[in-house]
Amino acid sequence: MSIWLSTALTAALLAAPDPSVETFEYTIQKGDSCAKIAKSVYGDRKHHEVIHQYNRWLGPTLPHHLEEGQVLVLPKSLPPALPDAEVTAARRKVEAKPPEKPEWKKASPGLDLYRGWRVNTQERASAEITFRDYSRIELRENTLVIIYGGSRTRARRKTTEATLDRGAMRTRLAAYAGKPKDSAVTVTTPSAVAEFDGGSTLVTVDPEGTSRVANHGEGKASVRSKKGGKRVKVGSKMGSKVKKGAKPTKPKPLPPTPQWDKRAPAIFVAPSGSGTVTGRWTPSDEAKSYRVEISRQADGREMVSSQTVPGTITEFEGKQLAPGDYYISIAAIDDDSFESPPSAPVKLSLVSVPLLTPGAAPLPALDDPDAAAAAGPTEVPRGTRLDVPRGLQCRVDDGELSRSPMLRDAGEHTVTCVTEDDVAVPGFTVVVVDYQIAAAAEASTAVRGKTALASFSVDASVPLPRRLWVEAPEGFLVAAPVKGIGLDEGTWSVRVHADRDAPDEASLFVMADAGGEKVQLGTVPLSVVDPKDVTPETKVEPEPAAEGRELHIVETGVLGGAIFPASDHDLYQERFARSLGYESLNVAAPTFGFRLGYYPIRWVGLELENTMAPTATRDTGEDSLLFAVRGHIVGQLPWRITPTLHVGGGALGANGGAALGRDIDAGFHFGGGVKFYITRWAMLRLDARDTMTEAFGGGLTHSPEVTLGFSAVLGRRSAKKE
Repeated sequence: MSIWLSTALTAALLAAPDPSVETFEYTIQKGDSCAKIAKSVYGDRKHHEVIHQYNRWLGPTLPHHLEEGQVLVLPKSLPPALPDAEVTAARRKVEAKPPEKPEWKKASPGLDLYRGWRVNTQERASAEITFRDYSRIELRENTLVIIYGGSRTRARRKTTEATLDRGAMRTRLAAYAGKPKDSAVTVTTPSAVAEFDGGSTLVTVDPEGTSRVANHGEGKASVRSKKGGKRVKVGSKMGSKVKKGAKPTKPKPLPPTPQWDKRAPAIFVAPSGSGTVTGRWTPSDEAKSYRVEISRQADGREMVSSQTVPGTITEFEGKQLAPGDYYISIAAIDDDSFESPPSAPVKLSLVSVPLLTPGAAPLPALDDPDAAAAAGPTEVPRGTRLDVPRGLQCRVDDGELSRSPMLRDAGEHTVTCVTEDDVAVPGFTVVVVDYQIAAAAEASTAVRGKTALASFSVDASVPLPRRLWVEAPEGFLVAAPVKGIGLDEGTWSVRVHADRDAPDEASLFVMADAGGEKVQLGTVPLSVVDPKDVTPETKVEPEPAAEGRELHIVETGVLGGAIFPASDHDLYQERFARSLGYESLNVAAPTFGFRLGYYPIRWVGLELENTMAPTATRDTGEDSLLFAVRGHIVGQLPWRITPTLHVGGGALGANGGAALGRDIDAGFHFGGGVKFYITRWAMLRLDARDTMTEAFGGGLTHSPEVTLGFSAVLGRRSAKKE
């Protein structure tokens, strides 16, 4: 990332200007500079910082070229004091408080910090603070710092000040913040005062109040005792220690930075959710311990975790990490607690390999990282498929490499992968669990030529499938299985129709889908008998009439018949008619139309109809067209010959031309009928109903109707014959 881009990103993080301040637009003129504009608008060149605060796209307060015609947003008067710094990152528990208040509050990114504010990090926490000159300090765990912001010394030297009471603080002074002699950071500790110009440094304060200053970069660093005395320069890759009341020690070389093992893998895979990355480095004789930091950004920002390990350890594991890129740095710590400069960050990528479970069975979610780590390898049902992303191929144990391998056998298995360049990628372990499929009774029995009900249970230590179906061999038809309604948890029931030539013994196959491939979860035994062999002891289920045996069925079709318009109908609008007066319609008229029904359960459904009936007036023979739009609730007994009742409302209208004009009346209707299922997907339907509308002259009148229709049944699953 270039320096300018890094600067711009940092600027975007700084606090937005106060929206309550009134602003105006200023168009840049030829020869303008920020200082010149500040002098013109606010009377003092030093107020150029206000211009940058309200126009963050300019970046830091560097001398830079302003283009003629660009538009700036400026406050009409000087705003209240700008914050000295801002919390730009916080991990885990970070608190802050102003000097005049005793209570601490949560320090979230975006919190403005003014002179005297304290920031405190708790155990395993960290924070980043960015000052107005874009310099940064990073606080490690158990660190307390006091912010003093910027000030000017007698030599007009601009200095950012902070007090480190305890813990560890890294300074990162932007090289673009100004010339080395124009800006600096001063850090005061219980035992020392340190000053830094540019580069990166680490200041630590131990429980006894002893301070250690380590110059990790190429900037200038110096330190003196808090009681005064001579300042000691600390060169690059050097460190000095200051005890309370004592002079700084002579700077000594910092321990060498550890080197990463370049043979270690840089890409890792993880099942759906989270995974682990690892790394190793070459040992250092001077290291008593090592500090490992994992961040989401190459510059160390967005720290995910940090840990200190003994010098005998040269490997690390970052567990329960979300998929993505991570940057790992390592530093050595010697026996005097001086820490080396961190290594150049190593990029490690964690790639997610989604697990496509049979029937979309949900995987257990463990939000607590500690609980997830204790849970061990992920458990998945047999038949789970791996959805390997592009650029990788994976195998199960010693199987073939593929982008969609399947976990077919129960037990513990290792998944490993390779890149397109044939580079090995460390994998993960999964435990495959088999579903236990069993008939709900000792055996399900079907009668040839009839439909029976078979029930089965599905049991496993992993979540059950959300979607499954049943297939049957030649000689059988099966419907979609139903789970839950009126049944025990984990139990399904399915309608089975045995043909007259069905075998005596058969098996139903319980199936699910995993990433587009069918998976057989188990079988259910089925016995078939002839009708003459059925005894009272043989339980044969009739055509299912229980709620929920079939769900979400759609019926759509056409209808035709006759309507008998009321002689005293009120489908008449005199202002649209050109006749001498009201006329009745013919006694009967042919009617035709279409219907659409939705049955969430087999017992009850909702239905819409639209019909038309051409007719004429009785006396003059003027053509007229009746039309109806209605909806109703249907109740039925779901057998092969299904009686129905329906009741609803809608509108009955007429386009009566010169005789009656055009009119629409609200209507209420009720009736009954019968459905006859020709097949599982087609039926005939006979209905009779009475439609009540307003009568001519007041009251209600009746228009009976009889229809015969044909409908298609949608939503039933047909088993494929093997």
